[in-house]
Amino acid sequence: MTKGMSVVGPRPPLPREVAQYDEWAMQRLAVKPGLTGPWQVGGRSDVDFDDMVRLDL
Repeated sequence: MTKGMSVVGPRPPLPREVAQYDEWAMQRLAVKPGLTGPWQVGGRSDVDFDDMVRLDL
């Protein structure tokens, strides 16, 4: 069995989601893919959108 690298980090948002982002949330799009942030390992579905963006940034 071959093991590969998993790409983790912020899930790419859908265009309809980005259309709802304010200026502050748009900064989330600059987060480098492949990095695991605090919300992926410690909160995930238990945090609201604002906390998710804050943790990614």
